Amino acid sequence: MYDGHVQAGVKKLLGLGQFSAGDTNQAALQKAAADIQTWANGASQGIQDLIKAEQDKMESDVQTRLDEMSQALAGILPPPSSSIKKVIEDATQAHVVEVSEALTTAQNNKPVWQPKLGMTL
Repeated sequence: MYDGHVQAGVKKLLGLGQFSAGDTNQAALQKAAADIQTWANGASQGIQDLIKAEQDKMESDVQTRLDEMSQALAGILPPPSSSIKKVIEDATQAHVVEVSEALTTAQNNKPVWQPKLGMTL
């Protein structure tokens, strides 16, 4: 994640050290600011995509384990009652909603670099 989404931005931020508060080369400063904003947006989306892929993989792994356990215990345990099935489905849906809300909150509150010192993009 660092190499793919963070490192380039760190280099861009370090490059801002060449500018001073009274710098007259506003075009270069604005280009640097725009580059950082573009990187921030891309990095944020890339990290969200990684998180989503990991979440999907975990959900798939859990479902696979549930299926394996169901097959292994099919001949041993009686089938679950409808009330137990309902509790399991409700808990699963509550977890999906909780994770979705957490991802949405993270996306909405993502830190984004904002221009300072009168810079505009």
